[in-house]
Amino acid sequence: GAPLIKSGLTLKALGVCEWEIRHGAKDDLKMVFELSPSKLCEVEPDLVFPYLRSRDMVKWGYLSYTYRLIPQRKAGQDNESVLRLRYPKTYDYLRQNKNRLLLRKSIWLKTGPFYSVFGVGDYTWSPYKIVWCRLGFRPEFVVISDVIDPHVGKKKLIPSDHFMFIPAYNEFDAHFLCALLNSSPYREAIAEISHQSKSPLSKEVISKVYLPSNPPKNIRAQLADLSMRAHFLVSQYIRNSKISNRRVFRPPDELKLIEKQIDEVVNKFLSGGGI
Repeated sequence: GAPLIKSGLTLKALGVCEWEIRHGAKDDLKMVFELSPSKLCEVEPDLVFPYLRSRDMVKWGYLSYTYRLIPQRKAGQDNESVLRLRYPKTYDYLRQNKNRLLLRKSIWLKTGPFYSVFGVGDYTWSPYKIVWCRLGFRPEFVVISDVIDPHVGKKKLIPSDHFMFIPAYNEFDAHFLCALLNSSPYREAIAEISHQSKSPLSKEVISKVYLPSNPPKNIRAQLADLSMRAHFLVSQYIRNSKISNRRVFRPPDELKLIEKQIDEVVNKFLSGGGI
């Protein structure tokens, strides 16, 4: 049946998503692809990336990440000879685990080399991503980009298999979309749609909310600025409080004020203001 929409503005948050929606990286063998800091010396750092898990994400931020070996730039890429020559330690490490890698069951991992991964393509390397956990009913969104890490250097933060994301090539676009998705009317709309879906926050669900690719400039600028402020506030709070468990994370009080301002701008946008 039709969603039980609580307000006219929530109804207006429904529509067409004019952005592509992608799936996080999938390798189906954590014991090989996830590397603890002590195991990083077994491979070259070039193909190791900070990797965001759903348990580490909060609204507007993330608490931590792990390290993941991602040996291909895109799914199915035949780069075995390049790996052997350019990254011999990485190739040896993968070869030592070849039997385990060949036992993976997913059909998506049967094309390309024995160490193939899935959910990796040009979109994976986009400078910004608006990510959310596709499992569970928490419509919470965050913009991720580069991480400067002491072990692997400056790298893109890669969303795990539990995430969906929208790749963005401009910081303002990314934060505009994140502000929309984290606003009350959009969260309400997503909650209504997701209750009718088998997969709560799937591509199918987010495809049904109004995410324009060419919004009014003043609305885009206001929402992007507010989202950046929310992200900065949450990252500072996480750094200062040293919280590592999302269950005990409580957003700082100042965030409520920013979220209230976001709701006001989004309400104006959905009411046709600022066009």
